[in-house]
Amino acid sequence: MGCDMENLDVHETRDSVPKSALTGWKANLVVLLLGLLPFILLEAALWLGGYKSHAYYENTAPRLQVFRTVGSQVEVTPERSSQFRTRPFAAVKPAGSLRIMAVGDSVTAGFFRAADHKTYGFIERSYPEIMQALLSSNYPGRAIEVVNCGGSGYGSYRLKDVTKEVLQYGPDLVTIMLGNSEFLEARHFKNWEGIKAYAGRGILHWKTLTLARDLLRRALALRTAGKRKDQILDANSPSLPWIEQDLVKGAAEIRAVMEHSALNIAGMVRACKVAKVRVILCTSPSNLRMMVSQSTGFKESSDFASLMRKVQQLMQTGNYTEVVRVLEPELGKYEDDYSFGEDIYFLAAQAYEKTGNFDRAYDCYVKAKDLDPAVLRTQSAFNDMIRRIAREENVPLVDIEAACRKAVPDGIPDDRFFFDNCHFRPEGHEFVARVLLAPVSGQLFPGQ
Repeated sequence: MGCDMENLDVHETRDSVPKSALTGWKANLVVLLLGLLPFILLEAALWLGGYKSHAYYENTAPRLQVFRTVGSQVEVTPERSSQFRTRPFAAVKPAGSLRIMAVGDSVTAGFFRAADHKTYGFIERSYPEIMQALLSSNYPGRAIEVVNCGGSGYGSYRLKDVTKEVLQYGPDLVTIMLGNSEFLEARHFKNWEGIKAYAGRGILHWKTLTLARDLLRRALALRTAGKRKDQILDANSPSLPWIEQDLVKGAAEIRAVMEHSALNIAGMVRACKVAKVRVILCTSPSNLRMMVSQSTGFKESSDFASLMRKVQQLMQTGNYTEVVRVLEPELGKYEDDYSFGEDIYFLAAQAYEKTGNFDRAYDCYVKAKDLDPAVLRTQSAFNDMIRRIAREENVPLVDIEAACRKAVPDGIPDDRFFFDNCHFRPEGHEFVARVLLAPVSGQLFPGQ
């Protein structure tokens, strides 16, 4: 009897313990959902609050549509509206009218950045708009339209697809001027190729991840700005991320980008030919008296540091002849140096300029630009490649780089034309439009 009671007590005790409502995978699922709840709530809040995601990797991907037809008009897609400022134009070109499509990067788009690096945007009239006004004035009674198809941050690997798009809208002439974004695009392309291997397009639109990326970029911008005081840096820009390890390491990287660019640009020209549309290639000038990056990471005891101290002391005393004497035998050592060459050649250019040797100063300024590890300006070899393609494809070339050099008394283009490293002031856009006027008129009105 006692044993039975004992067994009964045990049985009742076991039955009185409440069973867990969730066990096994169900419990794990609840824990997972609770862990994701803050993310889900933040994502919902960002969507409801209208947070604008730049969708960075998608913005740098090729083959993404720039233009769309809405009714009878063509306009820029919302996703591209921060990079293109193209005004709406008729989807079907009016009978008897002439249409020019100006393809290019942010220089064509009319991007500007103030000296404080805080104010930026698009100017009201860049060279395509000015060129339309000049053509209309020179040919009254003719309906002539110049469509600005410049994309901020766009290099040839995306502009080749933009060219294919614009050819759908009946242009009579396409002008192409690019080069300043080419090496940024090379890095963007690598980033895109890397991420698309493990992330679908859907994840790129998660605003929480975009917010985290933007905050990280702002933190990197603040950290880096103190190290590179002359660097062009904008934490808000959707298409110009600054990642220190993306700096060019040597001539081999330059050549690789150039070879890829040559194929893209030749393809753009051939696409115009197949469509029986005239095309003009243009070289792209730069501000030569602006030094975008500065050398970092060198040892104070190094030969470079010793040379820099000596030269800077001489520069401060105004002894430019002695600077030339000291630097001349050293230049050869740095002609392929993407770490310190820019600094050496830039100082040499300043010294040559002060001594009145402007041709030698120009050569050294160009060399300093070409050794810039950030590559935020069109390289001289890139413009040489544009000239070569124009010859090989037998298409007109407008050498804007050479024209800018001839337009200034000392032959060294600088902030007389440019806001910053490469973007034109209004005076620069006016100059480019006037340089283009005669060759464009010759293509539109041959024999006149």
